[in-house]
Amino acid sequence: MKSSNPRQTIIDLLSEVPADLTSVQKSRLLKLCGFTRASDVETALQNGINLIGVIFASKSPRAVSDEQALAITQLVQKYGERTGAASVLVTEVDKLIGDKLSPKLWFQRCADVLRKVTVRQPLTVGVFQDQPLEYVSRTFTHLPTLSI
Repeated sequence: MKSSNPRQTIIDLLSEVPADLTSVQKSRLLKLCGFTRASDVETALQNGINLIGVIFASKSPRAVSDEQALAITQLVQKYGERTGAASVLVTEVDKLIGDKLSPKLWFQRCADVLRKVTVRQPLTVGVFQDQPLEYVSRTFTHLPTLSI
């Protein structure tokens, strides 16, 4: 992370500086992307992050190797990511797709689904760009706690 004080940055992003971080986690959803070091992920996990973004887009300066991605997803899982969260998320979002909602309402409902799935337990999210489906599928299989 580029912040000199990641904990404070996360609190600032979640809301006005709260006295009790747990009350804010119920009302806000925060995803940070571009993690490449487990130590940064650890800091984010300890300070209430909801979603950990791991970039697989090869053109990105924040793209991770397979080894880095594995270390990050294992750390998130060790911290408490639910097994099966990704499949619940996909099922719930699939239900929303057919509802013909306005974009604003659709994103609000997706945020509600993410909160329900992750609660206090972060989720690792993969970010891909122009990779073949086989690559995405292999990565998803290799990192079972990853959501796309």
